[in-house]
Amino acid sequence: MLAQEWAEGRPALKRLTRHNAVPPLELCFERPFLNLQTLPDDTCLKGRFRIEGYSSTGHITGNYTVEKKIGHITITMLLARGWLPSKPGFAPPV
Repeated sequence: MLAQEWAEGRPALKRLTRHNAVPPLELCFERPFLNLQTLPDDTCLKGRFRIEGYSSTGHITGNYTVEKKIGHITITMLLARGWLPSKPGFAPPV
């Protein structure tokens, strides 16, 4: 599932959600980025991302870079601090 918002008058990717038998996994972009196919050449976009699962298990944050050179797109995602638990203990059973 995709969640979009508008940036620069065009739709931008804000969140990806993977629904499955266990709690969903979400990848959120704190600076949504534009459609990769419509980015002009020699573009470099930067922002933050967050990966979340079940609320009691915490989250992972980091920084992303989207670079487009002639005919080539690179997405780099680097963790900032690793996993940040929301509280000690285990997630409740599903």
